Amino acid sequence: MISAVGASYVGLLTLMLATDTPLYDDVLTGKFVQLTPLETVGELEMIVEHTDCAKDTILRSNHASNWLELKGTLPHDKERLLKQISSAKSDPSVLKPRHLRRL
Repeated sequence: MISAVGASYVGLLTLMLATDTPLYDDVLTGKFVQLTPLETVGELEMIVEHTDCAKDTILRSNHASNWLELKGTLPHDKERLLKQISSAKSDPSVLKPRHLRRL
């Protein structure tokens, strides 16, 4: 979709659930399963891998909700971003600590 619309800016956020919501209740009952931090990084990897931009697209994953901060411009920074993601998958200690993911 990012490629198809020719986006000039893409900001990625990670789901954070408020405790007083139906979806939070679904997590507690097992009806909904959230991605783990590493699964979220894998999702970032799929997005970057499969985005084929014809023009410059600024990509940011620097919101307070994100486990991994990414900053780059596609397609120019694609390989660097994929290396950063690969590094995080190999060493999850570089991910943002849970207590710092706040809104």
